[in-house]
Amino acid sequence: MFVFIVSIVVVIVGIIVVSVAMTFEGEKDQRDGMFGGSVLLFLLGFVLMGISFVSTVDTGSVGVRVIFNDVQHGPVLPQGWHVQPPWVNVVGMNVRTQKFDMTPYALSEEGNQGGGPVRVLSRDAGQLTIDASVNYRLDPTLASKVYETLGPSYAEVVFLPSVRSALRDAAANFIAVNAATTQRQDLAAEFQDLLVERIGHRGIIVERVSVRSIDPSDRLKGAIDEKLATQQEVERAQFRKEQAEKDAEIRRVEAAGIRDAQEIIQVTLSDEYLKWHYQQVLKELVGSPNNTVLVLPKDESVSTLINVSK
Repeated sequence: MFVFIVSIVVVIVGIIVVSVAMTFEGEKDQRDGMFGGSVLLFLLGFVLMGISFVSTVDTGSVGVRVIFNDVQHGPVLPQGWHVQPPWVNVVGMNVRTQKFDMTPYALSEEGNQGGGPVRVLSRDAGQLTIDASVNYRLDPTLASKVYETLGPSYAEVVFLPSVRSALRDAAANFIAVNAATTQRQDLAAEFQDLLVERIGHRGIIVERVSVRSIDPSDRLKGAIDEKLATQQEVERAQFRKEQAEKDAEIRRVEAAGIRDAQEIIQVTLSDEYLKWHYQQVLKELVGSPNNTVLVLPKDESVSTLINVSK
């Protein structure tokens, strides 16, 4: 709008210069110079006027149209160049994923601005100090509503009170020792659900929350250390149990293999094979130069083998 007003002023000045030049009674060169200056003013004015009709929206943003402080709720403008009347002010709203961090807003120990790590009470009245961050983005279809109701600094307006209240309500559903140890992810999930419920309808999409630290009070630290030690012992016992089950399974497989081998041997061994193998062993003994062998037949089917050596 400012550029458009400037262009109008420049054109008016050019018209005045032309009027003066037409009535000027001085030398011709001076009058021609005035006409030339007016032409330049006209050109500059029209160039500025053309520029005033062009609006740009940065990459990763959408444009909200505002006419004399009246937010237009039609479709927002995508990124790029757009031709708009000069009295339309295009306000860019970032729709990229952004991160809201509570820590920079901790201006004092009491948190006058509402930021910083949040002190909460658990279900069993245990005191915890939680530091969290939120990844979020603006819903492009509701950018006009967000700008009108919350302004361009909507993140600070919405997240500072909402994060604190959601963290307090989420922590109230957990026992302090569990929230700081085994149920930390459950606490983060509860916190995200509550935050989405409270600000989702306002045009802000919560993508992910992160509970970065949970600092228990001095009274709770001993109980947390004891719980962690117990949990580690349980995990070690579970590991030993699983290892024993694996060893037992290996022994069962080995025993089954031995049993199957014995069954196969019992099926394949016959009396004829055993007699033949018996005779082969006797022949090896008889043929040995270091032995004097005298074999009496076990039955009539086995021949007597005698080898008497010195």
